[in-house]
Amino acid sequence: MQRLRERFAYDDPDKQLVAAIAAQVIEQRLARDLSQKELADLCATSQPAIARLESGTRPPRIDTLQ
Repeated sequence: MQRLRERFAYDDPDKQLVAAIAAQVIEQRLARDLSQKELADLCATSQPAIARLESGTRPPRIDTLQ
């Protein structure tokens, strides 16, 4: 988890929020032993959408979070 925190260390509050969401998604996906593809199937989205969400580089879509 420390590597995740370092990877998502931003000064911008908006980027911090996106990074926090990304870190939580990663943590919960791994805790449930799911691949990105499996999570995507459960969320009715695509594996690339999960990868983008987990990258923390841009805000996730609200419908993906729901």
